[in-house]
Amino acid sequence: MMRAPPVLLSVALLAFPAVAAEPIAGRPSITDGDTLVIRDTRIRLHGIDAPESAQTCKDKAGKDYHCGQAAALALES
Repeated sequence: MMRAPPVLLSVALLAFPAVAAEPIAGRPSITDGDTLVIRDTRIRLHGIDAPESAQTCKDKAGKDYHCGQAAALALES
């Protein structure tokens, strides 16, 4: 496998700059612990794996609780 020299990679990155997106502004609506929506734009948080909003989990005592709702409320706060 042939690797591109660092200088060639730098020139390629400068030749094709990233296109800046318009900022997303507005009041977010929380879907679940890792997803929110702002003005019809769905945003998933990278690197976060949270329970779905209707998901239940078990606590240390083995009792069910609404962990998805707890995750959504934590993101909202």
